[in-house]
Amino acid sequence: MLCTYVVRRWLRLSAARHHVVKLTPQQVTTILQTNEHTHTAEGQRVIDHFDTNQLPSNTPCEDMRSEARCRHTGDHLLGVYDGHGGRACAQVTSTRLPSYLAASLLPRPQLEQHLARLEAGDDDQHSLLEWPNALPPYADELDALHESSYLRYVRDLVQEESAPRDVGHGLQRAFLRLDEDLAREAVESAERDDPLGAATLRAAVSGCVACVAHLSASRLHLANVGDCRAVLGVLNDNNQWVARPLTKEHDCDNADEVQRITERHPSSERPHLLRDSRLLGMLAPLRAFGDFRFKWSAEVQRRVVAARLGGDAVFPELRTPPYLTAAPEITYHKLAPRDRFLVLASDGLWEQLPPSEVVRLVGEHAHGKTTLTPLRLPRRDHTLNQVCEILEARRRGIGTKPQDANAATHLLRHALSGTESGLNHGRISQLLTLPDELVRLFRDDITITVVMFDPDALRPN
Repeated sequence: MLCTYVVRRWLRLSAARHHVVKLTPQQVTTILQTNEHTHTAEGQRVIDHFDTNQLPSNTPCEDMRSEARCRHTGDHLLGVYDGHGGRACAQVTSTRLPSYLAASLLPRPQLEQHLARLEAGDDDQHSLLEWPNALPPYADELDALHESSYLRYVRDLVQEESAPRDVGHGLQRAFLRLDEDLAREAVESAERDDPLGAATLRAAVSGCVACVAHLSASRLHLANVGDCRAVLGVLNDNNQWVARPLTKEHDCDNADEVQRITERHPSSERPHLLRDSRLLGMLAPLRAFGDFRFKWSAEVQRRVVAARLGGDAVFPELRTPPYLTAAPEITYHKLAPRDRFLVLASDGLWEQLPPSEVVRLVGEHAHGKTTLTPLRLPRRDHTLNQVCEILEARRRGIGTKPQDANAATHLLRHALSGTESGLNHGRISQLLTLPDELVRLFRDDITITVVMFDPDALRPN
């Protein structure tokens, strides 16, 4: 992103060159709240609720998100996806990956029942999940193809002789299998000269990164590919907010990632392998779904990509593919009473605010919201100290009464208008009215999910 001085300079120039209407505070709020959603997680003791929001920069938006609850286990799956090279890969991944994850984590008896119902036509690829927010289908004409791939995956899971492994293994397998299916669908459609070939190829040659959280009671697993982030908000013993990053970005600033890639390719390729902090000088994330031009052999690309897109489809530097993987990095964390919330967000947020500021803002927002609701005591027997903590939180919240009830919207407002001296209405008004050809100079698509935990449910019995 541009430095603060250059950003301000561009804002002044753009205002001079374009007729920019200054928004009223209510108009700003309307825009910020357009895509917000709050869902109360009934029947889940650890999650109190989660807030989501999204603010596009690209047209159409290349970010996606998903929230789902597993019907058989009650576990939650929440994800944020950031597309590049178009929105196709992020769109197809966000709608299909949760079902692959749910199937991967299903106990064998239920998995066999699910397979029988799929083959009988009584279940589909989304039937293992409850979706609090309806997700638009990727493309209606691809539904049959996607159902066929999902059925094949469930059959493979049932035919495995080994006992199911841990959650991390299930998450990793689902990520890799969906990526394999994206590749296979594109190649097979091209070989058949299928009318659907253009749609499957768009999903294959574009790409996306993803960060998915799986929450089962107090057990939190994260599967991350690319540069979305998950940060835990912790209230320490001194009642100060502490940001605990739970994921690492897979880019050239990650020394372990750089070493992983360089060790997998001949030393003769190193001069062009990571150039200008990008893979082959072109791609910033070093792990991603799709982007098969960094994964397929030159022969496959000439046969599949060039046939549809024309021209020379092969990068000159393509010598020893694959250079890219969709294998996620798995993180496990056992939630404790001091863990109060989890923030999942695309890099559009983290480019504007550091994790420490994000956690502080959400923590203060949570305290501020307590002044808007009736006093609620813990669900179980409570001590005098616990009651005192609740009353003290309400007292602190009086001075931080939020403008937005939704924590994700609260973060959006501060990401776009926060300054050292407080919120700046003029700044956010300009950022929200920039023409399409300028807005990407100042910010990316921003997608945020804030998962609020119930601290009483995390306390030992």
